[in-house]
Amino acid sequence: MAKKVKVAAIQMRVTLSPKKNLERLLFFLEKAAKNKVDIACFPEDCILEHPFQTKRKDDSLKEIQRMCKKLKIHCIFGTYIKEKNKFLNCAFLIDDKGEIKYRYEKIHLWKGDKKEGVSHGRQDIPIKTKFGKIGIIICYDINFPELIKKLAKGGAWIVFCPTFDVLTKKEKRDLKRYKKIFSLAAPAIKSFENEVFIVVADVYTKPKIATGVSVICSPRQYKILKKIDNKEGMIMADLNPNEVKKMRKEEDLLKY
Repeated sequence: MAKKVKVAAIQMRVTLSPKKNLERLLFFLEKAAKNKVDIACFPEDCILEHPFQTKRKDDSLKEIQRMCKKLKIHCIFGTYIKEKNKFLNCAFLIDDKGEIKYRYEKIHLWKGDKKEGVSHGRQDIPIKTKFGKIGIIICYDINFPELIKKLAKGGAWIVFCPTFDVLTKKEKRDLKRYKKIFSLAAPAIKSFENEVFIVVADVYTKPKIATGVSVICSPRQYKILKKIDNKEGMIMADLNPNEVKKMRKEEDLLKY
């Protein structure tokens, strides 16, 4: 396992144009590679914003694979796919050889997904990488602590969470409070409780329909290492697996 892993959370602007979204993703992927990022995490649904757009032929996945291989970088990103007459909300992990290392299918669906006929995923497992084991969840999954705990108990020391955090009318009216509790405090607390680093990559939208807050959290003292709020951009941090090992030895919260 590497001593340190440089991660990035990209808060990318997402539009109704898959072509423009892909271009933006590749722009930030190249920027991450220039900054020597090992794993770049992009938002949920950041290529195909609506599942029924999957009726068109889409080569986005192949293009991202090609660029990961060229840039020698790992990439996590979310998109809808259609498979055997089912719509799935997925997050892909592409490694630095351009290979699909893992495909996670979102288990806990938000009401918007349910209305549009998206199917539930069935399982989630820690993923073996050259950086050690990592985990992937998607957006609403973060509200189910048993899923993060399962990944952590399975050996994951970083959990990535691509997000498209759509705001309700009530949340828009009290946006400052919502951000403080759900976008900042909640990931930090779950990071501490499960003794894992958590990387959340949200979208940036205009007009504002999503929260637009991305964070990188450390399990040490509910610490937020980096955050970005209400703008497009990239945050980065060097994560050390030895910090997780030390905490699990000292605190051992996962035994409960």
